[in-house]
Amino acid sequence: MAGFTGVGESLTKLKATYDKVAWDVLELPWVKTKPSQADFTLPKLEAMTKAAVAEMNGGAAALRTQALATRDLAKKTEAQFKANKAIPSSSAALCTQIAAAAEHLAISVNTNSLSTFIANDAALVRQPYDVTFNAVKNKLPEFVSALEKGLNAVGEPTPENWLAQNMMTLCRNLNQTLATWPS
Repeated sequence: MAGFTGVGESLTKLKATYDKVAWDVLELPWVKTKPSQADFTLPKLEAMTKAAVAEMNGGAAALRTQALATRDLAKKTEAQFKANKAIPSSSAALCTQIAAAAEHLAISVNTNSLSTFIANDAALVRQPYDVTFNAVKNKLPEFVSALEKGLNAVGEPTPENWLAQNMMTLCRNLNQTLATWPS
């Protein structure tokens, strides 16, 4: 028999390290819940993004380190098992699978992988804000100019004059555009 290899203990440590990662922080909550724009603020998004980066550099980095240690130990054990003819080849094959799985886990939680996901999530959450901001930025001068022209053309503010200049429609357009602006 091969005796103590430490692979089982390493896998137990890997599982414990995995459980310590705050996965809900890594995936920005707004990506899943799609809250109303009234709940969205840029400072909230920035704080969530910073927390995700901190978790990437904390819990996820520890997970990567433990995954690589598990991979290295599994590869070492695999080599020992292959060298000992008394150990079944299925045991060496299991070590190969453990090493491959641990390496895949390490790659999936490295900073290059996670930082891309965090940046994409932040962009996805921010996109409706940017669309609203650009709509207001581009249309506001147009609406104000149309209102100004309409007010100048109204002259005497009677219902007929307001109706003739489409003042209600102009005001409604401005109001609807501003209503989409996040708080």
